Amino acid sequence: MCCHCDVTCVSMLRPYYDSHFPRTERRPMVHLERMLSPRAQILLVRPHQEGLLTLTAWLESQDAGVLMAASDAAALDSLRTHEVALAIIDLETSPHDGIELARRMRSDARTREIPLLFVAPVGPAPIPAFPGDEAGPIDVLYKPTAPRLLHSKVAVFLQLHRQRQQLLEAQQRLQAVMDAAPVGIWFSKDPALHDVWGNPAALAQFEATPERNLSATAPDARAEGRRVRYLRNGQEVHASDLPLQRAVADDRPIPPSELEVHLPSGRTWFMEIAAAPIHDGNGAVTGGVAVTVDVTARKHMELALRTSETLFRGAFEHAPVGIAHVDTQGRWLRVNGALCRITGYPREELLGKTFGDITHPDDLEADWAQARRLVAGEIDTYSMEKRYLRQDGAVVWVNLTVSMVFDVARSEKIFIAIVEDINDRKQVEAAAQRAEAALRESEQRFRGLADSVP
Repeated sequence: MCCHCDVTCVSMLRPYYDSHFPRTERRPMVHLERMLSPRAQILLVRPHQEGLLTLTAWLESQDAGVLMAASDAAALDSLRTHEVALAIIDLETSPHDGIELARRMRSDARTREIPLLFVAPVGPAPIPAFPGDEAGPIDVLYKPTAPRLLHSKVAVFLQLHRQRQQLLEAQQRLQAVMDAAPVGIWFSKDPALHDVWGNPAALAQFEATPERNLSATAPDARAEGRRVRYLRNGQEVHASDLPLQRAVADDRPIPPSELEVHLPSGRTWFMEIAAAPIHDGNGAVTGGVAVTVDVTARKHMELALRTSETLFRGAFEHAPVGIAHVDTQGRWLRVNGALCRITGYPREELLGKTFGDITHPDDLEADWAQARRLVAGEIDTYSMEKRYLRQDGAVVWVNLTVSMVFDVARSEKIFIAIVEDINDRKQVEAAAQRAEAALRESEQRFRGLADSVP
């Protein structure tokens, strides 16, 4: 016996195994830790010696562990502490005890679904029914049992166990993904979508607890999902037109769209939602799944950006001075109305030119010299007085102030030019200079006449 109990581990059978099966006729024995893996173990209860070695050797070739129990207590202890794929109960010596063990297994939630394989002597009495016998698979083999038949039966149970373990592991991985996902995931196994549940992120989005039904089409008007309002472009969306409901009703994926969500608490938020139907193996719709992303922060940023753009556009277009965006090659990228009035060019025609095309030749090199220093980072801004050549051929004086910024993608530098029309001031200054020159000339003539008087 192993571990001071009446459960025998397969490792105790090695002497019998070695003596009955020459090494040339068998596969290497599986290591004990692998034999005791919870993935697949077979419990033999009160087995007779005949056929045991054959079954044990075959199970080792199937990478399955074996536990043996000589009593009901030992069997129940093994069932509760190991992951058992199948319990084989030999009824030859004590049929009543074997059936009682099966009844006790079915009455315990921890062992209720473990498959049972009875090995019984041939006799007139069938295996009696017992409470809970429908809770898990049951099969019967009658002695004498051909090893091939026994192996075939056990192989089926092993395969079912491994498939169940794989399904359980897949479910656990899916649950872990859903629990960790930063987006809301809704799901329903009901094609009528009367019950819709969500992962932690979805529950947080809707201020709900796990037991709350998030279905917008739940029969119970008190369901959490029935108390939520959805709007699209300011218009309320009927529950049957929500993406999850449409995906299941139309049997097609619904691409992402945005909805405004009004919760019973009064909180409003914006979500992006996509949905798809769930099908069974025959292609029939059995439910649906939806993914929701809280885009409230993005919507607020978009609103702030639109507001900022509106304010900028108003200030840009209605400024009393000319404003322009110019690339580093001198091409006009954006011009306002004031600059068009100063230069006399229509907007479309001006955007097809460079600032060099309309700059007086005597001022162009000085302008470019400052611009190059700006691009090189030697200065942050510059100002200068220069002349533009208007479309009508006239010369107009302006005061130019230029700075530099990056575009939105921060891939290109852009000049920001502020152009102030100083032509009137220049004309006044020129007139004053002419008047001053005339006055000096007059004074010189007067002084000359005075000096010539005897």
